Amino acid sequence: MTTAIRTGSQGAKGITVLVIPLDSPGVSRRKIFNSGQNAGGASFVDLEDVKVPIDNRIGLENEGFEIIMKNFNRERFALAVGCNRKSRTCLAMAFSYALERKTFGKRLMENQVIRRKLAEVAHRVEAHWAWLEQIAFQVNSSSLGWQTPNIASQIALAKIQGGQMLEFACREAQQIFGGAGYQKGGRGATVEQISRDLRMFVVGGGSEEIITDLVLRQEIRDFSKQGKL
Repeated sequence: MTTAIRTGSQGAKGITVLVIPLDSPGVSRRKIFNSGQNAGGASFVDLEDVKVPIDNRIGLENEGFEIIMKNFNRERFALAVGCNRKSRTCLAMAFSYALERKTFGKRLMENQVIRRKLAEVAHRVEAHWAWLEQIAFQVNSSSLGWQTPNIASQIALAKIQGGQMLEFACREAQQIFGGAGYQKGGRGATVEQISRDLRMFVVGGGSEEIITDLVLRQEIRDFSKQGKL
C-alpha cells in the first residue's frame, strides 16, 4: 500500500510517501464496516515498528504532499465519471419501471409529474457528461496531461456537480419506485444499493465544502495574475 508519513516539520513540507508491503512485520488490518461499498475493502491499518527500505520511498523526502495532490485530478475525475454512470443507471431503471408500473388504472409514465422528474434527471446527466468529455479532451490534447494548468479546478467542480447530481438522481428514482426502491431485492434493488453507496462518491477525493474552497482560492490566484477567469 502507499501511505503518507510525517518525516519533517508540520505542514505540507514534512510529508513523505512510502510503499509498504502489507505482509511486512508490524502491519495489521481490521475491516471497516460501512453502510455501503461493502466490497471496497476499507480497513483500519495499524503500523507498529514497521521497517521500510529507502527504495520504497516515492519521490523525495518531505515532498510527498505534491505527489498526493497530483493524484487527486485522476481520482476526482474517476469519481465524477462514476457519479454520472450511477445517475444514468438510476434514470434508466426508473424510466423502465415507470413504463410498466400501473397505479389507479394507468402507467406511472402517464403522469406529468413523473415525466418531469425523469426529464430533470436526464438533462442533468447529459449536461454533466458533456462537461466530462470536454475535460477529457483537454487532458488528452495537452502535453501536460493531468497537470494541465487550470484543469484541477474544472475536475473538482465536475466532481462536486456529479455528487449533487447523483444524490438527486437516486432520490428521484426512489420516489418513482416507491417502497420498491427501499428494498434490497426485486426491481428496485440496484437503486437501493446506489442509495447506500453514493456517499463515498460524494465525500471521496475531498468533500464538496473543502473542494469548493480550493477551487475558489485557485481562481482568485489566477485572476490576480491574469485579470480574468
